Amino acid sequence: MKATRVTTAVAVLAGLVFPFASQAADAVQGIPGYLNPSTGVFSARPALTPAAAAIAATGKIVVTINLTFDSKIPLAQIVTCNVFISSTDSSFFNNASASNNVVKTSASAGSCIVAIPYIWEIASASTMMNVSVDVSTFETSTPNLSHEASFTVAPFAVPSGKTKLPAITLAM
Repeated sequence: MKATRVTTAVAVLAGLVFPFASQAADAVQGIPGYLNPSTGVFSARPALTPAAAAIAATGKIVVTINLTFDSKIPLAQIVTCNVFISSTDSSFFNNASASNNVVKTSASAGSCIVAIPYIWEIASASTMMNVSVDVSTFETSTPNLSHEASFTVAPFAVPSGKTKLPAITLAM
């Protein structure tokens, strides 16, 4: 009779312990996505649809920005070029960004080159890339005075390899 009680007790304890262990293993799941370390913003990436197969797209986008400055911008003022590239399709979301400082070479002109490498998964070779450029400066001598110029490139298919875009000319 003691053996029956011990067997029954072990069976009851096993029934209580093992379901919790399997539930704990099932509860450890993550959300696929991207955490931008500079902004702390997490962007969830939707799962692939069963019919979609990933295509690896790797390359580098090179953007040259030529600037013409208004004489009201001080010669020593720091001007920042920011370029953002992104691509969105039905199965994936991918993005990358970079920025570079512009050193004014004269009172009326300057330039910067921004190169953005990327390694993306896309659903189709016809997935479009978006490129936007923003150039800005904030004057420290005059509070709340800033100058900004922006440009958006017409979307194009995500390229593989190094792609140098035509130079962009902006005035500030």
